[in-house]
Amino acid sequence: MLCYQDTDSFFYLLKTKDLYDDMKALSFHLYTYDYPKDHKLYYTLNKKVIGKFKNEMNDDILLEFAGLSSNTYAYTFMKDSVIKEGIKAKEDKSYIIKNNLRNYDYFTFLKNKLTIRKQQNIIRSHKHRILTESINKVALNGEDDKRVILSNGNPTFPYIIIN
Repeated sequence: MLCYQDTDSFFYLLKTKDLYDDMKALSFHLYTYDYPKDHKLYYTLNKKVIGKFKNEMNDDILLEFAGLSSNTYAYTFMKDSVIKEGIKAKEDKSYIIKNNLRNYDYFTFLKNKLTIRKQQNIIRSHKHRILTESINKVALNGEDDKRVILSNGNPTFPYIIIN
């Protein structure tokens, strides 16, 4: 099941007995050079080849994912038997989110469709004068402006289908 899609990336939920065995059949299409050298999917032939799929998690195991909008998502993963968190935020909001919010907030916002605003300092030009301003900007929004999120949180549909 497709969980999240952006211009150049996607998160996909796969239910299988052995993911790596299934991926082995697709190894010609995968960039797995970043895997540990002793991993069964380690493959040097596709190193730096354009158009190959890359598993950004490498050998780490993705446990949870909450995608709020394009380039704004959080995930929990296991690396070397330790549970860790990852956050991706749009560039203009990244420092606000990384300094003030945790993965738990993403999941809460997605489930409850909440919105949080945070103060952000910006540089702006007005009538040929450069000045700094402090503005109150949406940091996280549980409502996607491009897709309808159903009450169970999954699946989502483009607005054009609903309307």
